[in-house]
Amino acid sequence: MTEPCENRDQWFGNSRLVDEQGAPLVMYHGTPDASFERFRDDQFFTPDPDYARRFLSSATSSSSFYGVTDRRPGVFTVLIRAENPFDTRNPAHRALLKERFCGVHGEGVLTELGLPDWVEGRDIALWLREELADQGFDAVLVDEGRDEAGQRPPSWIVFSGDQVHIKEVETTVLSPELPDDTFEP
Repeated sequence: MTEPCENRDQWFGNSRLVDEQGAPLVMYHGTPDASFERFRDDQFFTPDPDYARRFLSSATSSSSFYGVTDRRPGVFTVLIRAENPFDTRNPAHRALLKERFCGVHGEGVLTELGLPDWVEGRDIALWLREELADQGFDAVLVDEGRDEAGQRPPSWIVFSGDQVHIKEVETTVLSPELPDDTFEP
């Protein structure tokens, strides 16, 4: 588990992921297998715990693509240290994406929210680390899209597991009687 220094503010540094009072934003990550203590690089985090719960089953997450099974479903509550996040709602960041990513590394099309689609998120993260390493970006904000319930909350892709402090993990038991997007604690 990634532990911040005794002084949380020292570990959190100049992170930009803060609330109106400047406190670290609490974020969430749902997974079909919560049996780990450090996040892999380029993982997605949401400010919405209910949205994170949608990913407790490998059937509803991209985790099955990576061979993850429904071994220990859980929702992590975390703090994120992102001191230089890439956010295409910022005109300078949007221009970088348009000029140096689009047509070379991916489509880079922005959604109605002014954000890249989550499908291109990891490609954009890789591009930022490799092509723009000198600029020090450490996270990227992506649009999770819409579904029958409406607009999903945007998510942050954090480039390094070292930027994630796990506060707690709520493991769950999926019930076959319940629809895929619900759970029992």
